[in-house]
Amino acid sequence: MSADSRRQLQRVFGLLDRDHDNFLSLSELNRFMAALQLEPGTLEDFRAFCEQTGASPELGLSVGDFTAAYAETPTEKLDEIILVSSIIISFVTNLFSTYICTRVTRSSFLKSTNV
Repeated sequence: MSADSRRQLQRVFGLLDRDHDNFLSLSELNRFMAALQLEPGTLEDFRAFCEQTGASPELGLSVGDFTAAYAETPTEKLDEIILVSSIIISFVTNLFSTYICTRVTRSSFLKSTNV
């Protein structure tokens, strides 16, 4: 895996790690699966994947575990995975942030106008 691919996977990891605990939980990993249009994993799948990568199922996948899982992936496929997941995750994150900002602004406006 190239250094650039490793950095890109670390970026994807950062986008997925919603609670910023430096580990990916099953639900956070399932966001990645959804971005790739794959079926979400079950708890059994997650435990098996953690065991396979040497991660603790209780903690989740570290950035090292996550990138190591893709070490044998052909470069072309890895580039596609990184590009698609980055675009979709960024879009969803931005969409959600915009929604929250709109709700907060609207609520603040309504309170200030006593409507």
